[in-house]
Amino acid sequence: MTGRRRATFLISLLLVAAGIFLVDGEGWRAFKFGGHPIPLIDLEELHHDVATRITFRQQQVDLDPSSAEAWGRLAIALDIHDLKEPALICYRKAETLDGSELRWPYFAGICAEIGDRQQALLSYQRALEISPSYAPLVVRRGMILLAGGEIETARVAFAGAVEIDDTLIQAHLGLARCALATGDDAAAAGHLDRCQSLGPTSGEIASAQAVILRRKGDEEGAAALLESAASRRAKEPLPDPLRDTAIFSEGVGPQWWRERSRRLVAAGRAKEAMSVWIRALRDSPDDPELNYQMGFASEAAGEAGYAIVHYQKAIGVDPQMAKAFAGLGTAYSRQGEGDKAEAALRKALSLSPDLHLTRGNLGSLLVSTGREEEGMQYLEEVVKEVPDSSDAHFNLAMALKLLGDLKRATVHFGQAVAVSPSKMRGRFEYGIALAEGFRFEEAVAQFQVVVGDNPKRVAAQINLMRALGRCGRLEEARDTIRGAAEEQPGNPRLAGELSWFLSTCLQEDLRNGVEAEDIAAKLCKAGGDASPRYLDVWAAALAEIGDFDGAIERAEQALLLVEDSDGTSSARTEIELRLAGYRLGEPHRQEP
Repeated sequence: MTGRRRATFLISLLLVAAGIFLVDGEGWRAFKFGGHPIPLIDLEELHHDVATRITFRQQQVDLDPSSAEAWGRLAIALDIHDLKEPALICYRKAETLDGSELRWPYFAGICAEIGDRQQALLSYQRALEISPSYAPLVVRRGMILLAGGEIETARVAFAGAVEIDDTLIQAHLGLARCALATGDDAAAAGHLDRCQSLGPTSGEIASAQAVILRRKGDEEGAAALLESAASRRAKEPLPDPLRDTAIFSEGVGPQWWRERSRRLVAAGRAKEAMSVWIRALRDSPDDPELNYQMGFASEAAGEAGYAIVHYQKAIGVDPQMAKAFAGLGTAYSRQGEGDKAEAALRKALSLSPDLHLTRGNLGSLLVSTGREEEGMQYLEEVVKEVPDSSDAHFNLAMALKLLGDLKRATVHFGQAVAVSPSKMRGRFEYGIALAEGFRFEEAVAQFQVVVGDNPKRVAAQINLMRALGRCGRLEEARDTIRGAAEEQPGNPRLAGELSWFLSTCLQEDLRNGVEAEDIAAKLCKAGGDASPRYLDVWAAALAEIGDFDGAIERAEQALLLVEDSDGTSSARTEIELRLAGYRLGEPHRQEP
């Protein structure tokens, strides 16, 4: 410590003892409130944005020292930027000012978990008195009790959390660990099965299952499970909306930018993730990591051009950044620039051969450009090396599908879904593969999950309707497409599918030619009669109501447009077959 800094420190201590607020020219800051001085904070040691945020929150306390919210938000800002000791003091002050607010004792408990187990338990107990039904709080208390060896008390806590919310993996995992601790392996296995059904993303479940296998003497099986767990994240996340809202309102600096961006991308809000990095780059436009992150978010948002610019900028500053070359390769691939994509991916691997998914992306690129043997070798190797990678199985499945090996593709799509049930792209492709393999009931189950996740996903709604129809569940198929069309009244694909179903359904009581014709006429007029598909739909509806002259006219118009637009021979043949039926006075009938 320099002489000037030491003098500042000693003077600060004296002023704190006297209960005086202090800010000096070097960024030191201290408080005393209610007889508990907050330890000095050297803002110069913090990232600029973090220091700015904490200073702002300190100023809010200065303006209204009787505000629990001001003290609580200062506590959060200190807490999530690893200033635990002053954060705890502020949480306690907020709690004394508002004893009815759950956040302050709850967050204080989380803050105290690592250094002071007893304090954490006391804080959690106070929080439970305020809100006994907040499941994440109950789970966190159970975790601390279990870590302290209080097995039965922890078991009761986890069981209570499950009663509140049966979907929390950590609650079921806690029950499994309690069972393992008491030697009840059968009960533990049951709880772990429930964990598995909820789609874990970490290796914790596999690690617990390995304990059971080892107790049975299956060392080889236990070792295999532990090896698979090593390639996944260490800990299963605990969904905690209250905590997440708080930390993302105060989290700043590179750590929180990355976490906020990651969550936004995972939630399908990649354009919002881009805005995180736009703000970060204003102060540090040449920072290679920030440019890489901006490239990643841009790519996730479908903005491959922006991604390329920022990956290139990152590489310009740091030519050894393998992940930036990897990202550049995938962005070029999305742009259809295969040669540039291959060069970038190979450069990434020359810098870091252990980039498994980059090797998988190179394999996919090679397969798509006709170099199947080399590409498949990469893809197969990656699946063997990281068997618990959803992306590895998905990339291999897509390549197998491209090569016409539907059976193996379906297996790997299924494994991709088993590893990451929340990745809807994998589920959708799995459903398509199942349907192509005539496994329609299984396909229905996959499409239902995708639609449940996002009811506005048009392709999923249409494929769900068709799969239901192929299962003979025609009324459900009709209701599915009608509901989707009503939910998105401006979507022509959904309107066209509804009209087609109402015109061509094999079950008479589900057809409605009048409604179908009305939908199709509006659809075609809205599009200026320019779509061969919608003219074909209109023709089918006119035939259903007995207007075969109109059906013939529309079908002939559709044929001309198919030819003008260089349509496929199969599309032309299908319209010709329907046209022949209309000329014989026969409406068209078809399974969905």
